[in-house]
Amino acid sequence: MNAHDLARIKDVVDPSYEARTATGVVALDHSKVLDAATWLFEKHPDYRESLEIDDVSVVEDTARLTTTRTEEFKGLFGMPRRHRARQVETWRNKDGPRLIVSEQEVPVPGGEGPGGFLPWWLWAWWSS
Repeated sequence: MNAHDLARIKDVVDPSYEARTATGVVALDHSKVLDAATWLFEKHPDYRESLEIDDVSVVEDTARLTTTRTEEFKGLFGMPRRHRARQVETWRNKDGPRLIVSEQEVPVPGGEGPGGFLPWWLWAWWSS
């Protein structure tokens, strides 16, 4: 994400990919992920994120990572914005490299979470 490398993003997203809100609504799928990332990089060329891995569970070819994403960019009138989102990412090894197959938004400890922040893929989708 930080390199704004659309080809690399495409390489790690499985065709079955879905991003879901905390309530389980599909907000983004494989067909829209590059459109959403393109919009994000054009609107916020300074967009950067960091990712903390809070927990990892691996069963056979599936890995589930609970992560906290911190996003930084310039918002309205160039004001710096910093948001945090928490999600469970599911990655699978399908005859090659691990690919992300889903992301599910979950509440952030301390109260910031659903209703307080929309992960990049959700606000990119809603803003298009």
